[in-house]
Amino acid sequence: MKKLIDAIISAKANGNSFQEMNYTMKLMLKGIPVKSITDETPNDPIILEKIYQAAKEFNVMIPSVSSN
Repeated sequence: MKKLIDAIISAKANGNSFQEMNYTMKLMLKGIPVKSITDETPNDPIILEKIYQAAKEFNVMIPSVSSN
């Protein structure tokens, strides 16, 4: 999940640190606990759905992952 979140932020921010913070906050407001998700965090189907919905709203293509 962390890589998906990073992909969204990276795609929208284009290296701009202000935009990175902006999109991090937008994801948090959508119920995605950006700061607490690490590479070791197990996939949660509810959070994954929120991530994919946010990507769709932000017009960002991210790869699919299984929720197990």
